[in-house]
Amino acid sequence: MYYSKKACRGPATMDQLKMASEGEVALIALGDCGSCSSWVILDAIRLENKGVPTISICSEKFTAFAHKLAKTHGAEDLRILSVKHPIAGLSNNEIQTKTLPIIPSLKYILQIP
Repeated sequence: MYYSKKACRGPATMDQLKMASEGEVALIALGDCGSCSSWVILDAIRLENKGVPTISICSEKFTAFAHKLAKTHGAEDLRILSVKHPIAGLSNNEIQTKTLPIIPSLKYILQIP
């Protein structure tokens, strides 16, 4: 299942969280600015608190902030992956080039050989 929302527009709605809770894992992306990164992490924490494992993706410029925010909210073990900054405004090919390096980490977290 795939659902898209504008991260910078605030938290996920209850309906969005319910839909995300129906999967085995929620992949939440993309924290590419301060407010987007905040909502990615806060949404991930809300889902984790509901028992849904999450993987959050933030650009390298905001990964340290994302880890600090998670720790502040008692979620220091939140799974956060980093991609090269920037992502916003890039073509699909440019995004693919920047995100391919995290595939091994995704596979490892998901225990996919």
